[in-house]
Amino acid sequence: DLLEMAMAGANKVVDPDGDDRKGGAHELIKCFMDIDQKAEEVIMLISGKASIAAEKGLPIKDWVSHFLADSMVRGEIIDEKEEDGVITIKAIAKKNLEHELFPLKQRDAAINVSFQHLKSLQLVASDSSGSEVD
Repeated sequence: DLLEMAMAGANKVVDPDGDDRKGGAHELIKCFMDIDQKAEEVIMLISGKASIAAEKGLPIKDWVSHFLADSMVRGEIIDEKEEDGVITIKAIAKKNLEHELFPLKQRDAAINVSFQHLKSLQLVASDSSGSEVD
């Protein structure tokens, strides 16, 4: 699917001597999100090296579980695998009329909850002025 193709492209190791400079995000832990064409669910693909997550003190599954559990997201992990030290998690958050949750709203909530969680753990800069920390 398109999310998996986008993730594969992002994870591509860049040849420093090559003309193609696409990719290069293989060292980052990232989450790509999409909304299905029927606007019934948010599809999330999360990928990153387990060793980097461990170094930062936040296992990837714990990070994902945190934002999926939020009452404005109500998502679930549907697939999880680890290959060559890279963890890949696929998750969805389905539209929920009872709780007035719609995919655009759920996507935004997942982003905000995730960012606030990372910020509380000092894994992102506290303001937009930049950071000396990777």
